[in-house]
Amino acid sequence: MTKVEREIVINAPTKKVWAFVSDADNLLDLVPGPLKPAIRMVKHFTTPKQRARFTWGINFQGFEFNIDGEIAAWQPEKGVTYRSVTEPRVQVSFVLAPSKGGTRLYGMADYDLPFELIGGMLGIPNLEQEAEKSIYAGFDTIRAKLEVPAS
Repeated sequence: MTKVEREIVINAPTKKVWAFVSDADNLLDLVPGPLKPAIRMVKHFTTPKQRARFTWGINFQGFEFNIDGEIAAWQPEKGVTYRSVTEPRVQVSFVLAPSKGGTRLYGMADYDLPFELIGGMLGIPNLEQEAEKSIYAGFDTIRAKLEVPAS
């Protein structure tokens, strides 16, 4: 299992950050760079939103499979946890707290992926390290999308 954690402060109201992280479609912003073009949201059931189930369809180099997921924990404007219910095992959690300067966002991605196999198929021998770098960069992407410009 690989676990990546990051905490950032976003210059935006908690309500705005919550709206972003509580939408499973936005998880693609944390997907490792080389895999991002291969992943798409297939289904997203959102009524009620806190019981959402979704499927990510993955297609790279002609190999296709789906990962079914669900929301495992939901506390409005405080935190959400997404997890896969099929292989490979993936869990992504966000915890929010108001902070001086905006919203403190703690995120954790915990996943068990066959990095050697996938990396070999993609021609990326260090895919696990690239995935970790991409997840860190994903938090910067979230910040850039949500931050209120300084006046």
